[in-house]
Amino acid sequence: MPSRLVVRLGTLCAIVGTLGLSGCMTPAFTPPLATTLRWQLANEPDVLDPARVTDVNSNWVIRQLFEGLVRYDENDQLVPELAQRWEVSADGLTYIFHIRRGVKFHNGREVTAHDFAYSFNRALADPKSPVAGLYLNDIVGAAEVLDGEATAARGIQVIDTWTLSITIDAPKAFFLAKLTYPTAFVVAREEIEAGGERWTEARLVDGRPDTHCVGTGPFRLAEWTHSVRVLLQAFDSYWEGRPKIDWVEFQIVPDQDTRLSRYQAGETDTTDLTSVQFAQFQDDPNHARQLHQWTRLSVFYLAMNQAVYEPFADRRVRRAIAYAIDQQRIAEVVLFGVFQPAEGVLPPGVPGYAADYHGIPYDPARARALLAEVGYDRETNPLPPLTIEYGQIATEYRRIAPTLEQMLAANLGMTVKLQQTEWNTFLQRTREGSPQAWLLGWVADYIDPQDFLSIMLHSQSDNNRTGYNSPAFDRLCDAGDVESDPVRREQLYAQANRVAVEDAAWV
Repeated sequence: MPSRLVVRLGTLCAIVGTLGLSGCMTPAFTPPLATTLRWQLANEPDVLDPARVTDVNSNWVIRQLFEGLVRYDENDQLVPELAQRWEVSADGLTYIFHIRRGVKFHNGREVTAHDFAYSFNRALADPKSPVAGLYLNDIVGAAEVLDGEATAARGIQVIDTWTLSITIDAPKAFFLAKLTYPTAFVVAREEIEAGGERWTEARLVDGRPDTHCVGTGPFRLAEWTHSVRVLLQAFDSYWEGRPKIDWVEFQIVPDQDTRLSRYQAGETDTTDLTSVQFAQFQDDPNHARQLHQWTRLSVFYLAMNQAVYEPFADRRVRRAIAYAIDQQRIAEVVLFGVFQPAEGVLPPGVPGYAADYHGIPYDPARARALLAEVGYDRETNPLPPLTIEYGQIATEYRRIAPTLEQMLAANLGMTVKLQQTEWNTFLQRTREGSPQAWLLGWVADYIDPQDFLSIMLHSQSDNNRTGYNSPAFDRLCDAGDVESDPVRREQLYAQANRVAVEDAAWV
C-alpha cells in the first residue's frame, strides 16, 4: 500500500484522482498555492477509518493521518514507527513493543500502549471491518473478539504505559509486516466515542479543523467535502518534525481525461497516466522529464465466481477460460507494453515468484477441447451468458474488458456482457461475492507471498470471494505460513502459486 506523502514528495509524479462535477459543493477555503500539494484521486475515499479500509485511494489519505507500530522504509525494510524498538520471544510467539515517548495525537494527548490495545481490540470488534479478520487474526484470542464472544483479545496485554505485549498463535514470519496495514494503526478512543459513527467527518470553522478524526500522522484532517476534495493540514507537533508543506489537497476527479487536462492547465501538481497516455508522452520533450514510472507489487486478474456462475465450479471450464485469453496481446497491443503479462498470482519482487514459470499459455484449441470434455459446444450447447463487472474509474480495465469479450466470443463462442459499476459500489459487490466475474487488482499490503496466496485464495480466508477451494493449495499455504526457514518457505509458496494457476483460481 502507499507510503506517506511526507517521505515521497521528491519522487512521486502521479496516482489516481477526481474533482467536483456539476452540482457538487464548492469549498469556501483555498489553501495557499505555494505551500500546498494538490493531488488527484480517481474516486471518493471509501472510508477514512483505519479499521475498515480496503482500497488504495482511501489508503493514500489514511496513511497521512494515522500511524502504527512499524512501517516500511524507502528500501522496503521493516523499521520502527511508533514502536521505538521491539523484542521477539525465543519461541517466536510474543512480541514486546516499546512505545515511542512524546508522540502526540492531533488533539495534543500523548500516545500510550493503552491506545494501541484499544485500537487493536476496537478493530477486531467492529462488525463493519472487512479486514480485521485478515490482518489481526493471528493474535491469541482474536477469534473470540471477532465472533462477539469477548471484548478484548487475550494475546494483547499492556505491561505498562509504554510497553505493549502481543502474543500470536504460531510463529509467523509475516506477522510484523501485517502490522504495517492500517488495521493496526492507533486511534484516539475519546475522539471516536465523542464523534460516533460520523467521527471521520471534517469541516473548517474559522480556518480551523472541526473533526474527531484524530491520528498521529504528519497531517491532520481539515475538511472532507464529499465528491469534491479531502483537505489535510500539516501537524505542527508531529514527532518526526513538521512537514515541509502546509496543506495537501486531495482533489476528487473521476474522469481520466479531466485529470490530465487539469494537470496540463496547472490546476493540480500530479496526475496518473493510462497506458495510452504514457505511450503518447514518453517521447514528448515537454513531458518526458515530468514522467516517473516504477514497478508496483501488484497483479490484475479476472475473478471467476463459482458460487454465482455454476460452470466455474468445474476446473476444466476455468482452465478453458484461461487458455482462451491471450495475455501477451493484451499487454503489448491493448496496454502498449506498459504492463507485463502475469504468469501467476505472485508478481515479480515478491518472495516465491519464479521467473521460469510461465503459467497457462494461450491455446484456443486446448480451451475448446476442455469445454468439450465438460459437454459444452459452441454451436449446440454453449456456455451460459457471462457478465464481467468492473469499476467505472478503472481506465485500464475499460480497455481490457472489450478485448476479453472478443476473445471469449471468438475462441469459445461465449456471450459476454460487460458491466461498469460505480467504484465504491463495485467494491462492496465484490466483497459480497455478487458478480459472476469481475476485473480487479491486488496491490501488496506487505511484502510477503502470504498476502497474495493465503489472504486471497485460501478456502478459509474472508478475502476469498470466488469460492475457490483446493485442499492441496490450502496445505501448502498453511505450511508456508508457519515455516521459519525462508528458503523452504519460498518453495512452499511457489508450489502453492503453481497449484492456483493450474486450477485457474484466477486468470
